Amino acid sequence: MSMPAPISPASPGPQPPRLLDQLRQTALARFGRPEPGERYAEWARRYLLFHGKRHPRDLGTGDVGRFLDHIAQSEKDPLRSLEQAQEALTFLYKDLLHLNLGEPPMPQPPRLLDRVRHAIRVRHYSPRTEDCFVEWAERFIRFHGLRHPNTMGGPEIETFLTDLAVNGPVAASTQNQALCALFFLYQQVLGIELPRLDALRARRPSRLPTVLSP
Repeated sequence: MSMPAPISPASPGPQPPRLLDQLRQTALARFGRPEPGERYAEWARRYLLFHGKRHPRDLGTGDVGRFLDHIAQSEKDPLRSLEQAQEALTFLYKDLLHLNLGEPPMPQPPRLLDRVRHAIRVRHYSPRTEDCFVEWAERFIRFHGLRHPNTMGGPEIETFLTDLAVNGPVAASTQNQALCALFFLYQQVLGIELPRLDALRARRPSRLPTVLSP
């Protein structure tokens, strides 16, 4: 009597792609190039490691916020890193997991000039305005021996603007540009209202009418 042939175990079917691979594939289908998916996968990997490799479905808005706070305190370029991490985690939850966590919280970068850049970008000002306002804020701080603007106010701004007019010398439009940048720094970033300022104003150039052609 012949023995029945042993039944071989069924071979396992194809395994579903891992979460990070799914993220890459979804981003590739969306953007048509691999770079965004690789960047998203790297930020997702760091997010998962930060939370002990827990699945994102088991994490919520508060966990995202704690990770972004960690990024703000630890990165050399916190503003750029925060923007990239927020974009990656938004794509992870919304486009891959189809979960609505709302807008991930964006912590304030610890460095003052990064906070200025962040405040400008939130208001969708131009990159040229961003660079201009940051440059004037830095010049103001250096002029006063690297003192924090929180420890200064109207008199220090008047001294700085007067120095621009006297020792610069700068045009009136340039002095007004510096004034706008410092008003933005104090009112929009630091939340400090400034008093009426009384600085020596730069002179506007006299423009003589052209009475004869060349």
